[in-house]
Amino acid sequence: MAEYRPLYRDPTSGQVQELQNGNTIYGATGINLLQVTVDFGSDTGAITRRHDATASVSATWVTTSSIIVCSPAGVSTTQHGIDDGLFEGLVAQAESLVSGTGFTLHVYSPLGSWGQYTFNCIGY
Repeated sequence: MAEYRPLYRDPTSGQVQELQNGNTIYGATGINLLQVTVDFGSDTGAITRRHDATASVSATWVTTSSIIVCSPAGVSTTQHGIDDGLFEGLVAQAESLVSGTGFTLHVYSPLGSWGQYTFNCIGY
């Protein structure tokens, strides 16, 4: 069985680089990784299913032309296991980029969800 090795193409040099240690891209500069927790609300009492949740993200490296890719991190939270973000079909995107300040992470849950999920946001 082949080993999975995450790769990234450096936008400056065009070289393919290997993602190392979960947060550093070997040989690439200007690449940033953040983990952000998004809360869809309480799981106590009557559960109100929510389809949208947002989180404000502070990131001084952001510009209005930054490219930011967000996806479920595959880590456990107190409410959810590592696979739950995939089972729920969560879709995330960075919105409202403000230079030198950050962005808003907007997550859509087509099935409606509750509780917290963690997302990776990789950008430059």
